[in-house]
Amino acid sequence: MSDRPIRSREWREYEITGRVDSDARMVFFGAILSGNGKSWWDGFHLRVKGEEGDWEDLDIQNPGFEEDTAGRIPGQWAGKSPGYNYIVQKNNPAEGQNCLLLESGSIPFKGKLFGEHPKIGEAVIKELDGGLSCRIPLALPGDEGGTWNAHKNGAFDTLVSKIESFDPGRHTAEREDVRLAGVTIAWNVFQHFYPYFDEAGVDWDAELTHALTEALADRDAEEFYATLSRMVAKLKDGHGNVMHESRFGLEGFPIRLEWIESKLVVTASQDPRHFRRGDIIRSIDGVEAEKALLEDEKLISGSSQWKRIQSCRRFGYGKSGTFARFVIKRGEDILSFEAERNFRGAVLEQKGPPIQELEKGVFYVDLDRAQWNVIRERIGTLAQAEGVICDMRGYPKGNHEIICHLLKEKDTSGAWMRIPQIIYPDREKIAGYHKMGWHLVPKEPHIKGKVAFVTDARAISYAESFLSFVEHYKLGEIIGGPTAGANGNVNPFSLPGGYTIAWTGMKVLKHDGTRHHLIGIQPTVPCERTIQGVREGRDELLAKALEVVR
Repeated sequence: MSDRPIRSREWREYEITGRVDSDARMVFFGAILSGNGKSWWDGFHLRVKGEEGDWEDLDIQNPGFEEDTAGRIPGQWAGKSPGYNYIVQKNNPAEGQNCLLLESGSIPFKGKLFGEHPKIGEAVIKELDGGLSCRIPLALPGDEGGTWNAHKNGAFDTLVSKIESFDPGRHTAEREDVRLAGVTIAWNVFQHFYPYFDEAGVDWDAELTHALTEALADRDAEEFYATLSRMVAKLKDGHGNVMHESRFGLEGFPIRLEWIESKLVVTASQDPRHFRRGDIIRSIDGVEAEKALLEDEKLISGSSQWKRIQSCRRFGYGKSGTFARFVIKRGEDILSFEAERNFRGAVLEQKGPPIQELEKGVFYVDLDRAQWNVIRERIGTLAQAEGVICDMRGYPKGNHEIICHLLKEKDTSGAWMRIPQIIYPDREKIAGYHKMGWHLVPKEPHIKGKVAFVTDARAISYAESFLSFVEHYKLGEIIGGPTAGANGNVNPFSLPGGYTIAWTGMKVLKHDGTRHHLIGIQPTVPCERTIQGVREGRDELLAKALEVVR
C-alpha cells in the first residue's frame, strides 16, 4: 500500500487483493499506520475466491471489535509496533457499536541519546551563497519543562497547531511549493544522515541545484516522481526508492527477463502466445531494448548489477491496459506483435521442491522458498550428505540459522553493522557508532559435506548478511555473480504530496572491516547463464554448483 496510502478523513472501504502461493503457511492481514497520525478501522473481511470466481467470506474472530470494551486494546488482534496505541472506541464507528483507533504515541525517554552532544553556546558557521554565511546554535538551554522560552508569546503553540492541522491530502505535486519543499526535505535528510557519500561519489550540492531546477519545470505528480527518483538514484543506494500512488496503475507483461550475453532474454513466460523461453527482446515501441533499460536505470538507485536486475523487472511498465509493440528474435525468426500491459508481479522459473535430492548424496535447498522450520526437519539428512547446494538467488525466508550448522567455531567477526550517531550537521564529527553483529555460534548436527551457494544480484540486504558469513568463514564455494551490494536497515520518510522515500541509514561493512557497499559478495566461482542454456531449460549455475560439490 506504500504507493497508494489512505489519506481520506471519511469512512470508506478499501481492499488488498493478491494471490496466496501454494506453499504459504500463514496469511497476515490488518492495518498499518505509517509515521505519525491517527486512523480508525472497522469491519474487516477476509475473502477467498472460489473455483466459480465468487468471493466467499472466511470466519475471522472479532472483525468489527464488537466483542471489546471501549478504551481497551482489542481482543483477537495483535498490535506489534512499540510507540503506537491500539484502542477500541465507540466514537463514530463505521458499523455496529465499536471501531479501532490506531494512533502514534510517544516512548518516554530520559537521559542522553548518545554519550556525546553539542555544548551550550556551541555553534557552526556555514557559507550560503552570494557572500552570505550563517551562524547556527547547536544546543538550546532548558530544564525538565522543555526549552527555555519555547512557549513565549504562544509562537511554539501556534507552530504545533499548524503542524497538527496540516492535511497532506490537500497538498499535491501540482503545486510548485510542494515540489520545492519535497526536494529540500529529501536533500537535507541525505545531506546529514546518508552514510555512503564516500562510495557514491556524487556532488550533492550540485544535485540540489539540478533537482530544484527540475522540480520548477515539473507539471504533475508523475514528472515530480521522476525528479525525486533521479535524485535518489545519484546516491547509488540499493534500498533507495521513491513511492507514490501515481505509480499504482502501472503494469507490465507476464514474463521474466534477464540480461544474458548482452541481450535481453525471456527466461520464463506466462504468455506463450507472445513470449517463449529463450526469446530475445530487440525493441519495445521502437526503442532498442538496451536503450530502454538504460533509460529506466536513470530512476533506479544502487550498484550497476542491482540497477540491471531492477530494470529487467520493470521493463516496459506503463499504464494498465495499454499496448506495447515488441520486436523479438526467436531462433532465426524476427517477430513483431503488440502485447497488453496487464501484469504486475514476479514470474518465476519452474523449480522442483524447495528441498530435494539432486543425485545420490547431494541435496538442494532453495533458501528463497524453504522456511527454517522445514529445513530443520531435514537438518540431520543434510548434515550427513556428501554435498549441499544452497540457492540464494533471491531473499532468504528467515533461515540463516543454517549457518550455525556450517560454522566450526564461534563467530568472532564482531560488529560489521554500524548506526552512525549524528550530532553535527553535514555528517561532521560523528560522535560514534552503535555497532552490531549476529554473533552466531556453531550448532549440531554439523553439515560435513561439500557446500556451495548459488547467487546473483537478486541477493540484497539480509541475503548479503547471510552470505557475508559464507564469504568470511569460507563455509562453501559461492557460484554465480556478485550480489547487489546494498545492506543495512531501510529508513522511510514521507514528503508533502504523498511521496515516500526509502533509503539505507546503517553503514554495513564486510566482516574484515573492508567496504561492502556497491561491491557485494563476490563469487569464488564466477558463472553466467547462456542464451542456449535458457532455451534448453538448463540451470547453468546450479549445474556448476553440482560440479563443484562433486
